[in-house]
Amino acid sequence: MVLKKTAAGLLSLAMLGAGAFCELPENVIGNISAQASSISSSASDYTFGTKKTIKGYGTKNYNLKLSSSGRLDFTLDKTSSYMLKIYDSKGNKAASLYTNSSYHYVNLKAGNYTIEATNGSSDTFGFTAKFTSAKETFKETGKNDKKSGADKISFNKLYKGQLASNDQTDYYKVSVNNESGMLLSLTSKAEKNPVVTVYNSKGTQVYATDYSSYTNHKLNARIKVSKGTYYIRVENLFSLLNEYTGNYDLKLTSYNSKQVISNVKSSYTVNPEMSLAIAPKAKENGKISYKSSNTSICTVTDYGYIIAKKAGKAVITITAESTTGYKKGTKKVVVYCTPKRVSGLSGYTKEKGTANVKWSKSSDASGYVIKYARNSKMKNAAKKTIKGNSTTSYRLTGLKSGEKYWITIYAYKTIDGKNYYSIDPYISIAGTIH
Repeated sequence: MVLKKTAAGLLSLAMLGAGAFCELPENVIGNISAQASSISSSASDYTFGTKKTIKGYGTKNYNLKLSSSGRLDFTLDKTSSYMLKIYDSKGNKAASLYTNSSYHYVNLKAGNYTIEATNGSSDTFGFTAKFTSAKETFKETGKNDKKSGADKISFNKLYKGQLASNDQTDYYKVSVNNESGMLLSLTSKAEKNPVVTVYNSKGTQVYATDYSSYTNHKLNARIKVSKGTYYIRVENLFSLLNEYTGNYDLKLTSYNSKQVISNVKSSYTVNPEMSLAIAPKAKENGKISYKSSNTSICTVTDYGYIIAKKAGKAVITITAESTTGYKKGTKKVVVYCTPKRVSGLSGYTKEKGTANVKWSKSSDASGYVIKYARNSKMKNAAKKTIKGNSTTSYRLTGLKSGEKYWITIYAYKTIDGKNYYSIDPYISIAGTIH
């Protein structure tokens, strides 16, 4: 048998039976050759370039040889109703095409095939075909249909693959040298997206796509991995359904998978009379927990409420637990707790232009600040700072006789060189000065 090629050196077709011709576009890759001797001794070779469409009626067979995996796009003459069946070299049906179907293409792996054109009536049929190579990174031999024959890949390199009507599964193997995250990126060229599953060396599944995994046929999956060997399976679950077949691009990228905790500040001021709620966020909704460095200063509930116990400084460690794509991560938040409100405030005026003020001792304060003004809103209030917490009374002087004054007092705690004040006291005192 003689195989003839087009000027582009791409394809040729042999017809079983007389009167059928074919011409394929110049960008066709592969070979359509006459393998007819095993089916009919009357087969003849055909060289492209004389006719555009294979014509025939009844049932005719055409032998096809693809030197690489790829896609065949058929243009079917719809003047009649007929079908094309494609069989592999072992006689297994690889695909079927119908004139009234929405899909007139088929993805096939490299090999020898027979196209059977069947028209049940006396009407003629006609078709042309265009082949486009998948340009797979690894030549499809069928070995990578199983884990034992997985193609070895590495990080930071793009790989091209194809799922075909007769090639439902591709396995890949990658080695991870240390604990890290793995970003698996896959872009599907098929109408329906493939299922991607990742297994460790023990066969335990560590990742699998679901219906919401893809965005516009693109998958970007963050996967938590540790040192070892991992297997990636790209799979078409529905054989013979063309819309689930097609090319894809695959790439693995390593990344720092440590949790990043957001939505919290680096420090907070908390008053004993009023707890403070924080609401940190973690990637993939990682579980959050809290721990105080000094529970005598402050505690934190499981829901993120910081409760001040006494004046001082503590560090809250926020932990976000590991998820599928991220390792455990922490963030430290500094909490400055103020003294409690000053209680027991009282006062009286005895001598002209003076006022005597008393209050209860604040044991965890560094001192007190007395504020006084001639208005209840304490606008333009004067201040008097008293260092040390043992002083619990003070005589204000220089006040205007006959005027009404409002007086209040705050406790403060000096932490890291800065004063942190108690919130407004429950009461202030007011009275007219002698």
